[in-house]
Amino acid sequence: MRPFKNILIYKFDEPIEFDAHELAEMLSQYPLRDCGQDELETYGWLPAFSQGENLVEEMNNAYFIRLGMEIKKLPRRAIQTAVEKRAREHDIDILNRARYKELEEILTNEFISKVYPEQSSMMAYIDKEKNWLVVDATSEKKASLVTAVLRKSLGALPVVGYAPQVEIPLLMTDWVRSGLPSEKFGFLDEVEMKELSKDEGGVARYRGIPLDSKEIELNISEGWSVTKLGLSYEDIVTFSLGDNFILKRVRYLDQFQEKLELSEDQNAVAQSNAYLLAETMRSLVIDLYNLCYDRAEDDAL
Repeated sequence: MRPFKNILIYKFDEPIEFDAHELAEMLSQYPLRDCGQDELETYGWLPAFSQGENLVEEMNNAYFIRLGMEIKKLPRRAIQTAVEKRAREHDIDILNRARYKELEEILTNEFISKVYPEQSSMMAYIDKEKNWLVVDATSEKKASLVTAVLRKSLGALPVVGYAPQVEIPLLMTDWVRSGLPSEKFGFLDEVEMKELSKDEGGVARYRGIPLDSKEIELNISEGWSVTKLGLSYEDIVTFSLGDNFILKRVRYLDQFQEKLELSEDQNAVAQSNAYLLAETMRSLVIDLYNLCYDRAEDDAL
């Protein structure tokens, strides 16, 4: 298991009652199966760690799971070419939208039976200590692949998005303008800004430029808002914080790597990664969550 590259968190509405064994029993009802000849995609559970056999790996009071998927990627341009060729051969008027869609559906079904699926997976874990579901996904849309199958497996999934109820772009703009109110966090030279006050406002991205540069200061003075901000946390990780409280491009620094267990046993390495990941994210996310409210409360005074 590699450390997550993205951190998207949901919070359970009620305490988690099942244990790792019970969770594994429920997941075992929906294993990943081969994509059928006439299917475009299938989803199901794989062993949590690619080097192991268990559907659930319990580490540091967290249950790690992995959703597998087999997806056939159809060559859209090839289908379009086949539609045009079939239309010429059989003198079909594809300028008629209904006839075009009908012929496209027929040829798409022919392609489906010939295309081999690609297999991939998404990691997640249930943090029993914090009552969280943590998904390695860049958006709620991608995370919904995990939540949909998990809901089916558990029978219900009473979770809500975990994010501070504050205007995060306003906070990040204030941080860039006035500095971070916590020594645990530091700035990276990476920021995205938008003109949120305009329907079709501009977007500016800066990398490798100090945040106190004239360009960035000028944008802020003209009403631009920070929508993505590169941050570091206690010399352990760096990440990009979005206005949706999703952490992206998470990188693990030397201090994190030095704590990992060095072993030829890849499953032991995966377990070490999982243990440290759960521990690190508990402290990082809670500190970041509180940081948002600390500045919001200061502004309200």
